[in-house]
Amino acid sequence: MSKIIKEELVVDSSAIQYAVYYPLIDTLFVLFTNGHAYDYLDVPRYVWEGLRASPSAGTFINKILKAHNFKFRKL
Repeated sequence: MSKIIKEELVVDSSAIQYAVYYPLIDTLFVLFTNGHAYDYLDVPRYVWEGLRASPSAGTFINKILKAHNFKFRKL
């Protein structure tokens, strides 16, 4: 049986360049267009799916990840 290790998303956004979700550890990596990168921790799969479905990745990050105080680490 194989498991998905990571899922990638390249977005057309002025704020977000790239995102990767690691479902085995519930971690969301986000690379911003300004060069800053963060790991958001304990992110449920439904949040990742919301980001993928969102018409604006930057707005989604601000409204969901930041507003719900997900723990993060700057890389």
